[in-house]
Order: sequence, then C-alpha cells, then structure tokens
Amino acid sequence: MSISIRGIATHVLGIVARLDEDDTGIYAYVSPDHDVARIRKVVAGGTSTIYSSLTAAFPSGVYYELEFVCEGDELILYIHAPSTGQSWILEATDPSPQPGEIGIAAGDEPYASFDWFNASGISVASIENLSTDDDMSGESSGNGNMAFQAGETIELAVGLSSSGNSALTGVSAILQSLSPTLVVTDNFETYPDLLPGQTFSCYNDFGVTCSPSALENTAYPMRLTVFADGGFSKQIEFNLPLGCGILCNVEGTSPYDWTHCALAESWFDNWHISSLRNHTPGGTHSFKCGDTGSGDYDDLLYCVETSPWFNVPIGGELSFWMWIDAQEYLAETSSDALDGGLIRMGQFDNWTQLEPSGGYPYQIISTMGPFAQGTGVFSGTYGWQLVVVDLPDSLAGPRQLRFVFGSDDAGTREGWYIDDVHVTGGTGVEQPGGSSPVPPVVFQAFPNPSYDNVTLQVTGGSPGAEITVFDMSGRVVTRLVPSSQGGSATASTTWDWTDSSGVPVPSGVYVARCVTPQGEEQVLRLVRTR
Repeated sequence: MSISIRGIATHVLGIVARLDEDDTGIYAYVSPDHDVARIRKVVAGGTSTIYSSLTAAFPSGVYYELEFVCEGDELILYIHAPSTGQSWILEATDPSPQPGEIGIAAGDEPYASFDWFNASGISVASIENLSTDDDMSGESSGNGNMAFQAGETIELAVGLSSSGNSALTGVSAILQSLSPTLVVTDNFETYPDLLPGQTFSCYNDFGVTCSPSALENTAYPMRLTVFADGGFSKQIEFNLPLGCGILCNVEGTSPYDWTHCALAESWFDNWHISSLRNHTPGGTHSFKCGDTGSGDYDDLLYCVETSPWFNVPIGGELSFWMWIDAQEYLAETSSDALDGGLIRMGQFDNWTQLEPSGGYPYQIISTMGPFAQGTGVFSGTYGWQLVVVDLPDSLAGPRQLRFVFGSDDAGTREGWYIDDVHVTGGTGVEQPGGSSPVPPVVFQAFPNPSYDNVTLQVTGGSPGAEITVFDMSGRVVTRLVPSSQGGSATASTTWDWTDSSGVPVPSGVYVARCVTPQGEEQVLRLVRTR
C-alpha cells in the first residue's frame, strides 16, 4: 500500500497507517521545526516507540510531498520539498504488520500532541468524463455540433467519482483556465455526495468561452479544484480541446502530441514513427507498431498509439489508412487471428472499442495474447487500405483516439502501419436541390518542416477553398488560393515562405487556415527551419 499527501509543514506533517479500532498503528512524519523525520508506533492515539529517525535541515513553512509505503513489514517514507528540490528517504521495519485505516496528522513534535488528527477511510476524487453543449439554449451559444469551436460559449459538465473506500460529502468544485485563450464564465458548481465507485456530474454546468480568433486544433490546460467535508481538497488538471475533428498525416509537426505506451505491466510497446512505409502523397512517414528496422514486432505486445485530445462532432466519421502484416491462424481456411490491432475512443480511463464499416475481418482465438477470445481485430497481410468508422453521437465531445495492437507469446510478422488519420463531421454537406454530398476536406502540408517551399494541398470539398497564413501573434502573413488540374478533387499551392509583400518570413511556427465555400475549416501548423 502507498499513501501520498501534499501540504505545508511547520511543526509536523505526517501520515498515519494501519490504525485499528483502538487507535494503534504506525505514524510517519516530518517536523521541520525540530529538523527530524520519524517512523514510530502509535498506541491508543498517542505516540510510542520510535522505529526509525532521520535528522536533517528540513525547510520550514514550505510544501512537502510525502509518500508512505507499507509492504508487509517494510516501511518507507519518501519526503520531497518541491520548492527547494530536496528529497529524503527514511526506512523502518514494522514488527507486527496488520491492516487498518489511514489518516493525516499535524501537530507539535516536542510534546507529541496533535492539534488535528483524522484516521477515517480513504476518499479519492477523480474526473471520469467531460461533455460539452454548444447549442443556443441555456448559457451556451454555438452551432450545436457538440464540438467546442472558436467564438463559441459552451456548457461543460465534468463527471467526478470517488475511488476510495469512504464517501465524499458536501462536494463542490472551482474551474480555472490555465491559458488566456479560454475564459471560464461560470466557475463554481456543486455535486451530489460521491459514494465509492459512483460517478456524478455537477448539478449545473460550468461555462467556458473563447474568441473567434482563438487557435483551434489545440487542447488548452484547465484545473478543477474539488472540495468536500472534512477539509478535503484536490486539484485535478486536464486538457480541454478547441476545434472540430482531427487530422494527422504523420508528417512535420502533426504527430508531435501523440503518445504511445504499453497498457499493462509485463507487456511491451513497439509503436514509433517510421519511414519504412507511407501513404500520404509526397509524405515519408507513418505510425508503426513493429520493429524500428525491417524486422518483426515483438512477442507479448499490448500497446497503444494515443492521439491528443480533440472534439468529435455530432455525425462524426473517422477515416484512416492502414497497412498490416500480422499473425493469423490457418490463413487459408479461417478468419481466426493470433495477433492484431483494433481502434478505441474514449476519455480518461473509459474506452469504447470502435467498429469499422463492415466489421473487423478477423477474430482472436484463445491465445496468450492480451485480447479476449472472439475480439474483432485487423490481422493478416494487406497493402494500404482505407478504413472508415461512423462514430456514434454518444461519443460527441472531447475525446482521444487509440490504435491498439496485441501479440501472443510465439510467432511474429512485420507489423501495423497507420497514416492519414482524419475525424470529420460526417460524410459531407448536403447541397441544395438534393445533389450529392460534398466529400470531407483533407488539408495537408509537405514537406513540413521545410526551409525553401511548402506545398499546401486540399482534397475534397467544392472548388474555391482559400488559405490564410498567420504568425503566432495572429497577424495575417499572406493569403493563398489552391488550384487543381483536369477536374481533380485535389487542389494545391506552393508557399515560398514570403509574406504578401514578397518579403521572406523568419524561421518559426505559422498557422495555415483553409476555409471551403461551405464554411468548413481546417488548420495546420507550419514550421520554417533555419
């Protein structure tokens, strides 16, 4: 068991553990006034035998982060003062380890008297879900697609849960924006009592707004401070995305905010950015789960490539291109697979497996891999193919996307490549008179970063898209009009990194915004190198 607290220590700040009904247990603390840290016995609510002691020049009146680890008879107190960068470790042995409750203690070391002592059950608050409302009712104003976009005011519901063994009562929260781009218009809300294992949203929604010139396709930092009876408080930081959908061609800066990891202990991660295969026209890279060279992926993989936060609109659609070579079972006679990949979408620790149009072509058989028998996956050996997923409206709002790959303990192949990931607002915009819908717009730049020239390419939508390039202060640098040849659905233009007066721009980051005649917008970051 590990218990962590953070607080200001002047006289004493400590953690009580393994406390029984007779108030007998273990107490680990730091006392800056007297330059001592100790692990000692508590008997009938009072201090007793000292198991271990450390003398040091502990700074007084500053925040401390304490972590107390109790594993069997092993006791370890980790002490850290963030403001000074100092850390200490104190170890001891518990001669009679037993289960019990935990608490926090503060007081006066010389007299072993404690002004405040609480050893009730554990209460832990965490964010479980976020939902946004941008219709024209209540305090919100927007286009009603449930994606928070520039110029809109949203109602934001934040779902909280208690994962401890004690209820949180009298719960309230204050929402703060940690960026000047987003402004919180309604920052205080109350919650029902949070029983262990239950999730509730606030009684009324928070309010958040931003200006029409705010940079989209970016997630902005927020902080929620939760309060409850008994002096409970906790600060939780999270990201709130601005914009509609996501586009990543794994070129230039587009994959920088993506992350990858193994999903559990004893499993491995093979995700990385690869130059071995690519789908993007004029591009050179893709996401790959496999060897960093030309070899095979590892056994016992259970790993994910995770997108940054973005907003899924009502009627959203996910599309991406994939190339795969994964181990199947009796390939000539069945659709059974030993290894494979799948897609998930969710928030925090809550993930939904997405179903591609037509379903997954393979099912996992009983293996030593991470997926349950019967799980649908992509597997086998196939060249580049387009995958499309109609996203249920229940997933509208702030979300992240995951590509998950798993392998068993024997037999490997080349791996899984992902490129040109795109989430849009459905299949297109219906034209007047019932004509066929306009395909969704894909806005790409390559090479990016670059020094000499960068090609801006617009695929889909009606002809007539316009591109405006801004510097990071919001000043318009230049305007460009892409053109197509021979009725092609793809239009492009080349920017030579000069402003509207023909003067070369300095190296740095720029923002290109593409607007179609139907009003659909896509934004890219462009980087000019030195």
